[in-house]
Amino acid sequence: MTEAATVFYRYPPNRLVGDYLRAGVGVAFGLAILLASDKVTWVMGLIFGGLALAFGLFGLRTLRQHMTEVAVNEDGIFTRTPTATRTLAWSELEGLRLRYFGSHRQRKSKNGGFLELTLYGPAKRMRFESSISGFRDIAWWSSRAARHNGVSLDPATAGNFLAIGIDADGETPRPLADPDFEL
Repeated sequence: MTEAATVFYRYPPNRLVGDYLRAGVGVAFGLAILLASDKVTWVMGLIFGGLALAFGLFGLRTLRQHMTEVAVNEDGIFTRTPTATRTLAWSELEGLRLRYFGSHRQRKSKNGGFLELTLYGPAKRMRFESSISGFRDIAWWSSRAARHNGVSLDPATAGNFLAIGIDADGETPRPLADPDFEL
């Protein structure tokens, strides 16, 4: 990746606080029930141990997001996590999806829910949530590469691009820096 025009993005800690709190409360609740019980049956162990495990895994996922660094430039996209480094050249982009997760009410009120951008390349997949700083810039580069590579978009993806101000079929100018972009 060329250094001159490379822009770096991360998941801001203030946008991950809620996920950390949910993970901590979930683990604490599951373990507290198990530790407070005089007699833990296998059913209780399965339910509350599973609950603690699920929230613990969610906490690890949040930590991984927190430590992820994303770099974007005209050549491609690059991610670095504590466990892996991955690169996808824009010329290798074979598909992409932009999905909205949230209720219909959240979408109408423009308050809540989130978008998830998934990029597909040869034997690789990269996923980004809209809570990452620079999400619209990443989405813009992705739509530009998809158009250039002749990748067709499903109607939901095209509609979600339009909802964030990117015309995936046209020449939309690159979005200005938007560190506080939220749905």
